[in-house]
Amino acid sequence: MKHISRLLLMAATIASFGACDKVDDLPLHQKATPSLLTTSATTLAPPRADSGKSILTLNWTYPNHAAADPNSIKYIIDIDSAGKNFSSPLTKVVIGSLTTTYLAKDFNNFLLARGYTPAVPVDLDVRLTSSYGNNNERTSSNILKLKYTPYAIRTIVNYSFPKALRVAGNYQGWAPGTAPKIVDSTASGTTGTKYEGYINFTNASPEFKFVKGDDWPAGDFGGAGANKLGGGDNLKLTDGQGVYLIKANTRALTWSATKINSWGVIGSATPNGWNASTPMTLNADGTYSVTVALTGGNDIKFRANDAWDINFGDNKANGGPDNVPDYDSNDNIAIATSGTYVVTLDLSRAGNYYYTLRRL
Repeated sequence: MKHISRLLLMAATIASFGACDKVDDLPLHQKATPSLLTTSATTLAPPRADSGKSILTLNWTYPNHAAADPNSIKYIIDIDSAGKNFSSPLTKVVIGSLTTTYLAKDFNNFLLARGYTPAVPVDLDVRLTSSYGNNNERTSSNILKLKYTPYAIRTIVNYSFPKALRVAGNYQGWAPGTAPKIVDSTASGTTGTKYEGYINFTNASPEFKFVKGDDWPAGDFGGAGANKLGGGDNLKLTDGQGVYLIKANTRALTWSATKINSWGVIGSATPNGWNASTPMTLNADGTYSVTVALTGGNDIKFRANDAWDINFGDNKANGGPDNVPDYDSNDNIAIATSGTYVVTLDLSRAGNYYYTLRRL
């Protein structure tokens, strides 16, 4: 009897399914076709003066994502050095449009940050990936081949008197012609009010003078009492060897020295946030550097001696960010992408301070 009941239940179930109306087939959308990517140029070698100019236009065909509004399609353009398989690309996202342009500095900053040498051409691969806004239905275009020659973004200015004073002393053999300089780029006539520079005094008891040219007959400034200039006595530092921020005012005849025990990076992008500096190392070439994990979407600054008395940002009012550090700047240095960076601060040439952020 139980066996008959099960058979009747199965028959009823089958009959109920058979009584349902047939559902129409779901619409079948054609699979998207890859875009054809084209370029306005294949060889690029812009001068530094064209840093802010558009040098490349990329165009592509619509990939026929039939189930979406063409204006909502997402396009990702990746550019990387040839053979890198787009492992660490320069990436741009475009929504809806079938074209985009690049400035010279887009390529230049990308390549220099990865250690490529100015004036040496680099082979590049370019591809485009299209998708719906939610990244579904991804298709990749053809790969374009470009050649880009980076330009040096740093120009060294060789200042001379009255914009520069040589700092000749016992730490370098009292030789004005090879002595480092302090600089006042606004000085005129025979005086300047804000000469400054970072000097590494390697003698245990540093003594020096400020020289107006490459040899002693050009004239010099010695000491005339505490923090005064004008006499024939040597200027002396009582805190021993090390790096000092040296300042001079030859109109007011004053000078000062601040010993620099350390430089570091600090900010929301750094491991210690704004609470403490991450220390940098003084290198043999006079630069400071550190390899550090930085968080994208945040900022850094440089500061000396774990304090705010001497610090650098990068002023937007001066055309920044331009990799030229500015004292007491209201503008922090932005970190766009998270990663491990080699951060370098170069204060070895007065009047030519510079920093770089190279993502590994």
